[in-house]
Amino acid sequence: HIVAGTIIIMYDQEKKAISAKIAGIEQDYQNVILSSSQYYVNQHFCLHIVTVMGTAHRLTELSDKLTAIKGIKHGKLVMRLNIFFCLNGNTFLLFCVTVVND
Repeated sequence: HIVAGTIIIMYDQEKKAISAKIAGIEQDYQNVILSSSQYYVNQHFCLHIVTVMGTAHRLTELSDKLTAIKGIKHGKLVMRLNIFFCLNGNTFLLFCVTVVND
């Protein structure tokens, strides 16, 4: 099944090696990353949000690698299983199931 989700991580922006490690890992997962954004919460902390879509296994693997980086203060993956159906060539969303990976 294909799921969509978001990986949220918080880290100290003064540690430049962290953002380089994030970029390196994200390069290996370009096929599941839809977008990647950074928001500077204050002079110390950066909120990094990655929007993803792929198999739950692949998204969990990416999340585990990102949150394992030394210096990450907080990390979480939230996934949503989207159930679609087709009718006359049109795709419709039937229902969603949210899965939180702690």
